[in-house]
Amino acid sequence: MKFGNLLLVAFLTALSTLTTNLLHAQSDVYVAPPDYFSDDVRIGLEDLTSSKNEYKFKLTVENKSKNKYITFNLDKTGLDLQGVGKYFPNTRKKPFIILPDTKKSWTITVTGGPEVPVGAFDVSLEGMTIGALPSSTLPIPPITLKSDGTGENKEDGSIHIEVKKVSFKKGKYGVIIDTELDQTQNDVNELMIFDGLKVTASAAGAPLEISPSVTTGRTVQVLPGGKAPFKFDAESEESQIQVDLSQAIHRIPMDKLNIPAFSVTNGRTQHTVKTCPSHTAQTEGNIKVNISSDVGCFKFYMMGEEYTPDYTSNLTYRINASSKKVKVIMEDGGIIEKSIYAKDDYKAIYFEVKQKKGEYSLKYLPLSSEEADGSSKNNNGGQAQNVSNGGQPEPASRICQAQNDGMNGAVAVQIFSEVGCFNLYAQSQQLTSGPTSNFTLHTSESVAKKVKVVMEDGGVAEKTLFIGEGYNKLYYEVKLNKGKYSLKSKVFSAEQAPPQPGSMNNGGMNNNGGMNNGNRDYSQCMMSGSAFNRLKTTIESESFDKDKLRVAKHAATNSCLSVYQIKEITQMFSFSAQQLEFAKAAYGNCRNRAEYYEVIGVFTFEKDKNELERYIQSY
Repeated sequence: MKFGNLLLVAFLTALSTLTTNLLHAQSDVYVAPPDYFSDDVRIGLEDLTSSKNEYKFKLTVENKSKNKYITFNLDKTGLDLQGVGKYFPNTRKKPFIILPDTKKSWTITVTGGPEVPVGAFDVSLEGMTIGALPSSTLPIPPITLKSDGTGENKEDGSIHIEVKKVSFKKGKYGVIIDTELDQTQNDVNELMIFDGLKVTASAAGAPLEISPSVTTGRTVQVLPGGKAPFKFDAESEESQIQVDLSQAIHRIPMDKLNIPAFSVTNGRTQHTVKTCPSHTAQTEGNIKVNISSDVGCFKFYMMGEEYTPDYTSNLTYRINASSKKVKVIMEDGGIIEKSIYAKDDYKAIYFEVKQKKGEYSLKYLPLSSEEADGSSKNNNGGQAQNVSNGGQPEPASRICQAQNDGMNGAVAVQIFSEVGCFNLYAQSQQLTSGPTSNFTLHTSESVAKKVKVVMEDGGVAEKTLFIGEGYNKLYYEVKLNKGKYSLKSKVFSAEQAPPQPGSMNNGGMNNNGGMNNGNRDYSQCMMSGSAFNRLKTTIESESFDKDKLRVAKHAATNSCLSVYQIKEITQMFSFSAQQLEFAKAAYGNCRNRAEYYEVIGVFTFEKDKNELERYIQSY
């Protein structure tokens, strides 16, 4: 063989050896799968790695219930290496118990399969059971223990109570009792709870005080094949005593927890957005509702009823005009709760599941109704998204039919919106028959009404409206700023016409709340004594100064308070900062500004007095 051929053979041999060594030393890191989530349990896998044929990961099991117990056998954690086989750890530990409202974590190692780590595998948890703490205790009659050292044993099915020791010396009993739960095969199908502090004793019908040992006078959980030893002392001159364990023992039947397998892949596997089959719910109604998701599959509930037998990424159902509370539960446990509103003139309404920074939301995609001219439809399946601001759908600017409460009252309060349609609630009672963009409610006296505006996209604005005596009309506008809705007051004199949506400039007001201080009709905004007393009650009902201040400032900017009334409210605040802020806010609508020196006299510190004086001079 020529020298060149010898060099080639040597090189190939070395390369083969190096490749084999590299393969044997190869390791991998895997992408953590979504958590499993249910009402009772949450399970997560993380820190998934492998080296040659050894796989490691951290497993966390959280018991979310308040009265259920979960058991878990680590040795039944199966790794299904796709196309290779299924392997289990070999910890040889007894099952673990996860108590209510607690969680536990383990690092699990599984060895098996080829020397080179696989790119994907499934993790199955086959050794988990769950059971609820029963309301009743064990019906076992009291055990008789005698001073001669004898005692009777008791049993109830799989639970055995054995008297191990009875001693009697100088009027004092010493007792050791074992309570054992029979061994069962395979999964844990039964659990025993033993609470040593609930053991009682008596002699000749009179209760005895017992002293349990430190190690046994506590609650323990007993797995099949385990024991709960209980040791105590009791003083009695009687020849026998009775020990009652019935209140101390609970038997919990356990059922298997069927957890779907976790699918795990390495970071080099091409990631695809998971979609599930579309589902059409068999419902009746003249309005189609469609909910779609590109960020994962979901289950859907409406008014507590499940509409999806399995996970879906596109749901269609039908309803009539109404407001329905819905819940969307994602596969990874994320939850969306929302009220969906449908109006008679809708043909179809569309929603999309969105995800941002780990939080899910349900976004309304505005559509024209069946009677509209179709101008809001485009080539995106008929969905009018008005996309701007980074591709986020902006609120619909559609106008819904105006409504009113049909009442006759001295004061008309009009609430209107140019940023979408809404339903209106007052004192928790719905006033609208469906979404509207302009609603008028009436009242015959000076009151404070707590109202809630619920927009079609689920946004909410809440406010307490102070309806001062002397007003004929009050106006409030729904505003949208950075995704947040609010209700802003627009004060008009009784003679002014109401604003029309789309035609507002500065709300018909000057910068002084719609009232010229030099030519003001106080009869339109003055607050009567009865109304003022109700205002003080409302302020006092708030727990924090910031909330008191919010209510007081609203009243001051919508009513003409007197110096006396302003002083009264100013003194209701605990700190001078809130007092000063309110005194400034109330000055503009004060009925007798010439006497405002009385308000200045409320303040203790000179710097606060000087600041209020400077504000008045610069007003």
